[in-house]
Amino acid sequence: DLKISNDTSQESVEKYAEEMKKLFVDEKHILFNGTDIFNVLLKNIKEENVKNIELSIQALNYYSSWNEKLAKTILAFTVPENLSKSHLEAVNGFNNLKFALENMAIAEIDPIKAMIGQKLYDEQTLRIYNALKDIQEIFNKYEITVFK
Repeated sequence: DLKISNDTSQESVEKYAEEMKKLFVDEKHILFNGTDIFNVLLKNIKEENVKNIELSIQALNYYSSWNEKLAKTILAFTVPENLSKSHLEAVNGFNNLKFALENMAIAEIDPIKAMIGQKLYDEQTLRIYNALKDIQEIFNKYEITVFK
């Protein structure tokens, strides 16, 4: 459940912004591009490169788990009410990335489901981008910069 606070004061928004900054800016994460990994997986399937197929599947599954953890982490934040809609969009986007990546990882067994997963991945990546952009637009009203 999303923890929403009615407090939309400067202090409350700054506290929330600091949590977001800590997670998305300060912490160093290995960033993956699911589409790139998926394309490598498809290439390896076509070339019947079993070792690299498995490595690509492992990478997609790792990235799926990472997105699940990220969604759970930001779901635990207390969110000022004026940021809650965009915050929930981001949470749902990260949750859906998990499912998209899981589907992409089964390309060898179910290529149709994998292609649907790739489409979902692209849609949810855009959803997350827009949610974080909307969050930053609200931060701008408080003269706070987290996402440039």
